[in-house]
Amino acid sequence: MDMLYGVGDRFVVVDVETTGVYNSDRVVEVAVVTVSPRGRIVDEWDTLVNPERDVGPTHLHRVTASMVSAAPTFRDIAAALAERLNGAVLVAHNLSFDARMLVNEYGRLGGSMEAGSGVCTLRRFGRKLQDACKHQGIPFEYPHRALADARATARLFRCEPIEESPDLRPAAVVVGEATFNPRTLRREMSAEPTDEMPYLARLADRTHHYGVHGAGLVYLDLLDWVLSDLVISDAEAAQLKELAIDVGLSEAEVSMLHVQYLDELIEAAMRDGVVQQHEMAILERVSRALAVPTERVAARVGGMVRRAPVSITPGMRVCFTGAATDSDGSPIERARLIQVAVEAGLHPVDHLTKKGCDVLVAADPASQSGKARKAREYGIPICSVESFLELSRDAQSMSV
Repeated sequence: MDMLYGVGDRFVVVDVETTGVYNSDRVVEVAVVTVSPRGRIVDEWDTLVNPERDVGPTHLHRVTASMVSAAPTFRDIAAALAERLNGAVLVAHNLSFDARMLVNEYGRLGGSMEAGSGVCTLRRFGRKLQDACKHQGIPFEYPHRALADARATARLFRCEPIEESPDLRPAAVVVGEATFNPRTLRREMSAEPTDEMPYLARLADRTHHYGVHGAGLVYLDLLDWVLSDLVISDAEAAQLKELAIDVGLSEAEVSMLHVQYLDELIEAAMRDGVVQQHEMAILERVSRALAVPTERVAARVGGMVRRAPVSITPGMRVCFTGAATDSDGSPIERARLIQVAVEAGLHPVDHLTKKGCDVLVAADPASQSGKARKAREYGIPICSVESFLELSRDAQSMSV
């Protein structure tokens, strides 16, 4: 049966990975899956995109600067992408976001894109993409990759028939200052980073936003991005407020959503029966960023906080894992950590073994890296970089 009822000639499922969620942010990867009026997938197309700026939260989309250094710019792919979007009814999981980012990109080229009126599977199913796919029995690997997300959204979209609606309207794209260029660079052609997501990003992946619908669900979906660095700057707060207005939320509704978002993070942190001290600190930072009293975190967590003291004394063997940063978020080179260890009378080791290492220093003590898993299995204590630097100063004074 024809699913379009004479509106356009196809559906196009689109997904973009971006440097962020704001109008100033850029696309770093785009994928489209074309679906025929009868619901059959007939074409797939995807490419990495050089955003001509910092790539943003690599821990979420897994795209690094080196991966996009040889990728086409949006100007290079604009015409080829427009051929797929123009005249199609758009489908996306959080359609307003994906459409807005593409509208902005075509606007930068002096062109234009009218997104039309398509189908938002986030609003339609009322769940985050992974949750919705799991609920519908759809296999879904590699989230936050444009083609994987688009494929999953296409399968989700086909789970329920589209009811006849006069509101469906195809997209219209005017390319602007760009000529057709068939060049693409698919993710499979570039080496992906192996560093895992930091704790908060993993925690956000475990939240569900049950009971939230419509504009509220769209807003919470964006918060996962905004809070990836645990900070909402004044500029981000202003843009987040603008996003809330765009989706029709009042200040009171936004405040309620912030409380719910924090509560979901707390629940996710408590699922393993214990909240580590560093996890508590992260939850409190999130509460401050969301303007929710930090007392709410303490009240919800109660006596579940575990403080696991780690002692460091001269002569101990220490191993490192993860990309370390200081309290301001600036990177700390591994060579610097090794130097600190040596100055404190410690013995840095490259490999973690049961009898060859006394303490593991992790950028994220909740890490699930191979070294961290071995440390837990062997009963080797794990401490944060911040704690290591403090304890090393104490050990250095002991060795003098």
